[in-house]
This record gives sequence, C-alpha cells and structure tokens, in this order.
Amino acid sequence: MALRRSSRPIFSKADHLARLRAEGMTNTRLLEAVETIRHDQFVPVEHVHLAWGSAALPLPCGQLMPPPSKTAQLIEALNLSGSEAVLDIGTGSGYQAALLSKLARKVHSVDTFRTLVEAAQTLCGKLELDNVTFAQGDILASSRKQGQGGQALYDRIICDSAFDDLPRDLIDVLASGGIVVAPVFEGEGKATVMRLTKVGSRFERETLFKMHATPIRAGLAESL
Repeated sequence: MALRRSSRPIFSKADHLARLRAEGMTNTRLLEAVETIRHDQFVPVEHVHLAWGSAALPLPCGQLMPPPSKTAQLIEALNLSGSEAVLDIGTGSGYQAALLSKLARKVHSVDTFRTLVEAAQTLCGKLELDNVTFAQGDILASSRKQGQGGQALYDRIICDSAFDDLPRDLIDVLASGGIVVAPVFEGEGKATVMRLTKVGSRFERETLFKMHATPIRAGLAESL
C-alpha cells in the first residue's frame, strides 16, 4: 500500500509524547530527548507528514527507519545513566544516534551505506551534537577486529535491524556489565527484541518486545 501524501502532519510531537507516556514510559531524560530532537528533521521530505506516526518509513538505499516509538523503546532498554560509550549499529536516518547523544557520554554510529552516514553526519553537525561520530564500515568485520584485539570499547550496543542471532563478535567488544539491545529475526519482517547483559563471563538474556525489522546487512555497500 502506498503511503498517502499530504502537506499536513498526521500526528504531532505532542501526540507522540502522549502515546509514550500512555504506554508507560517514565524515563524523564529520554522523554526530554524526544522533546528536544525533532524526528521530522530526520524523515525524508516526502514523508514528513508521517514523521510522528506509528509506521516504518522508507529511507534511501532501500532501508527503513522504525517508528519513533520503537526507537524510544530500544533506547529505554539500554538503561543509560549518561556515562556510557554507545555503539549504534545501522545509522539509518541518524535519529537514533541523535537521541543517544543526549543520554550517553559518547556515541559511535556505523552503517554500510555511505549515503546514509554522510546525511546523518551533516544533520547532527548542524544540530551541534558534538559527542557523536559516524563511520561507514562492515559492521561485523570491524567488531570482530576489535574483539580480537581484546578491546572492550562499548558500555552499550544498540541495533534496530535484526540478526539471525546476536553475534559473539559484538559481545566481545562489550565492557563488563554492558548491555546489547537488538532484534533477533523470526522471518517475514518480524523480530523479537532481546537484551543481553554481560555479567562476568556469562550473559543474562531477556526477551523484551516484538517489532518489524529488516535483516542486518553485512559487508560494505560498494556504490551507495
């Protein structure tokens, strides 16, 4: 079904915040970040009227950005205090990284598509989000290299695309006590969001909620 075009927003930011509160979100810092960072700035102009709705929206390079409510749920599950270094897997529009910049000490966002990385970097630069860095790269290969070097670089790892299973390479670059939040693919666009907490040499695994997600894309995009 084609998305309906209109010059008028279907929902407003106030509607979105009201829905988050109605669904039980009480994280004041996260709600303040949602208030500050305008989701509609990150949405392609032809779909800006749908920015605060509940549907996933298309991005360049054949990618999708999840509805803002799911992004907020993913970030809430990280249990951020403000002191963390966060790895954001799959830059997409840059909205998730922008929200994280208000909640964490530093954020590193990586995507396989140069087009998405450059657009997000430009927009976050205009918003003066100085604690966010962006890079184009093969997500799993770069994580594997860091893990082999024995470096626990991140306190939190977040991804809104789905894995077949959460890869050990990501867990190897997670600091002790760190948390990974990401969907695990079930097929036909459906996924279950999992939270793994690193406790010593083991991991506590929790099932959080369902969401639609595209499969994670390994490798490096050659032309986009």
